[in-house]
Amino acid sequence: MFLGMLNSDNINSFESLKYFLNSTFRIGILMSLYDTNKTIKELKTDLNKSESNLLHYLKDLEEKEIIEKFNDYYSLTSYGYIISKQLYKFFENWNSINNNIDFIDNHIEPNLPLDLTLNMDVWEEAEIIQSTHLDYNYASHQYKELLLESKNIKVILPILSQFHIHAILESLQNNNGHLDLITSKLIMKKIQKSDLGPLFKELEDNNQISIWYSNSHVKLNKFLTCTENFISLFLFYNDGNCDDSEMLLVQDQKKVDKMNQLIDENKLNF
Repeated sequence: MFLGMLNSDNINSFESLKYFLNSTFRIGILMSLYDTNKTIKELKTDLNKSESNLLHYLKDLEEKEIIEKFNDYYSLTSYGYIISKQLYKFFENWNSINNNIDFIDNHIEPNLPLDLTLNMDVWEEAEIIQSTHLDYNYASHQYKELLLESKNIKVILPILSQFHIHAILESLQNNNGHLDLITSKLIMKKIQKSDLGPLFKELEDNNQISIWYSNSHVKLNKFLTCTENFISLFLFYNDGNCDDSEMLLVQDQKKVDKMNQLIDENKLNF
């Protein structure tokens, strides 16, 4: 059922907004009805569309229980109002992506739970850490240094990277820390079979690692880390390989705290 994906308890995926983002007409209807109820004549004037075309979209939105009609007036349902608010927030925060357009270019856009997508302002004024031809591993080494100063670590891990996983486990050992790991069952099997498997198991048995498995229908395509001190993000190239030569870094404490809370609330939605 369409509402099962869009109600206030289940709006947790960027996919749930694509239905609207793929149509400026649908967005226009929701925005036009956001503040007040309107007749089809008023909507026709607002959207500058023919009545026959408008009726087609209105019927579709009614069937999905996003809008409703009473007498001659169309209005948003409670779910429609929630979606409209989410759309407003999405567009307000899109500037955070634009501010980091150099980082986003040439990478696959990360699929994130909707709560995180709607709070992209955490990346505003983020620093891009770039490796150079003289030190191709610079970004990864900076990542390791930041980890070694952290105790509580949350990681969305889409790849098996010996360097990065070792850095995470080393931090847990040195700081008696804890890891919340969000990954796939495939990556987990690879970790267990790797040279780091015994250390990983030791820390897991010591209750220093908690594991959540990602939704099998969603491909993890972002390497996101959040600790009490920083947020970092590595993205994937368009060919599907992880780019560890560039890292988006946030160290603003309010934004770090916000991201920690968002991840805690969305562990089952990645």
